[in-house]
Amino acid sequence: MAFNFLDREPEFNRIGSKGWANEQLRFAISVLEGKGVVATWKGRLQIALYVKDRLDEYGFWWQAMRIENWIHRLQPRLQPRRG
Repeated sequence: MAFNFLDREPEFNRIGSKGWANEQLRFAISVLEGKGVVATWKGRLQIALYVKDRLDEYGFWWQAMRIENWIHRLQPRLQPRRG
């Protein structure tokens, strides 16, 4: 699902608004799922952690915690070595 930020109402895009925080959350989840960005897991994780930190900085702790949940949900599982 592609997001067109230009179609949103002006107050929705205001940095620090609740709409902005929810849009950041949707973006971080899509990045973690590998949608819209071509990167390794580490690269996608870095982007999501940056968004999470930014949400924390603006006081959107609930959205930041949901990103943390998605990180743990989608992180690659370590496979035991066969030998």
